[in-house]
Amino acid sequence: MDLQLRQRIKAWFHNHKRPSVSGGQLKGPKERSTSILNLRKRRMLQPCQAYHVLTYESKWKVEINHKWEAFNVAWAKDHPGEPIKKTRFEFMNNFIREKYQAETPEMKQRVEDFRSKTSEKSINKGFQESVFVLFRRWFGLPGQQHD
Repeated sequence: MDLQLRQRIKAWFHNHKRPSVSGGQLKGPKERSTSILNLRKRRMLQPCQAYHVLTYESKWKVEINHKWEAFNVAWAKDHPGEPIKKTRFEFMNNFIREKYQAETPEMKQRVEDFRSKTSEKSINKGFQESVFVLFRRWFGLPGQQHD
């Protein structure tokens, strides 16, 4: 066997000998993951995501629904029998992104304040959830266990 093939085989076995973990649970009928606390830092929302949280229900939901229906009708006329290549989620994201770009500096500042505030809250919430999971495991209490 040549050296390159041996290295590839070795790398494959190295990557596949441990059970795969997803969301703190092992896939398949294996034992639970030993990771009790999930202390990873949560990501801050992107500006468009924060703008969506702040304005979707109060400002854009009805307009997005009307424009999505109009888009479906126009697509059916222009492309008969062809499935739509864009999902409503993609349509909504593009719409929100365009509206965010056109917003005033005051609204963009409000979005930045919301992003930083929710980032701090989510970090604290993550720590609290981890402590509660640890407490339930130590004392064998029932609860919302994700594992």
